[in-house]
Amino acid sequence: MAIEHSVYTSDWRDWATQQLTDAGYDDPSASATRFVIDKILDAAAEIFASDEVVTAATVTAISLLSNEALTAERWAPKKRAEEDAVNARWVPVSPGMPITSGMTVRVKADAYSDVVGRTHNGKSGKVVGVRRGMALVQYEGEPVGSAHHHALPLLELRVG
Repeated sequence: MAIEHSVYTSDWRDWATQQLTDAGYDDPSASATRFVIDKILDAAAEIFASDEVVTAATVTAISLLSNEALTAERWAPKKRAEEDAVNARWVPVSPGMPITSGMTVRVKADAYSDVVGRTHNGKSGKVVGVRRGMALVQYEGEPVGSAHHHALPLLELRVG
C-alpha cells in the first residue's frame, strides 16, 4: 500500500476524507476515522521530525492492524541489508574477470596468513579502482579514503 500524499498536508487529509466519502461511510463513521487519523499523525509529527519515518510507520501500523505479517518488503532497511548479505552468493575472482569500480567484493576468508594480513580476511566493500591485477577496496563502515589494495585472486565477487 503506497501513500501518495504527505501525511502532514491538508491535501492528504482532504484525499482521505474523499476516500471515506467515496467508500460510502456516513458522517459519524467518517468523522471518527478522520479524528483517529489526525490524532495519530499529529502525535507522530510531534515526536518524529521526518516525514519519511511517519509515513513508513503509518503504513507498517496499517499492516499490523490488518493482521498482516511484515514480509521482506516491509522490513526495515537494515534488516533487508542484513538478509541480503546472508543470502549473497560469492564467486572467486578469476583471471580475466571484468572487475570494475562499484562492484561489491570481499577478501577471501583464507586470503592472508600473516598477522597483519589476517585482519583483512572476510571483509567486504566496494571496488574503487583496479590497476595491474590489484583492486582498491573501500571496506563497508570505514571512512572514505581508507581503501586497501588486494590482488584480484584474493577476492570474491558478490553475484547475488
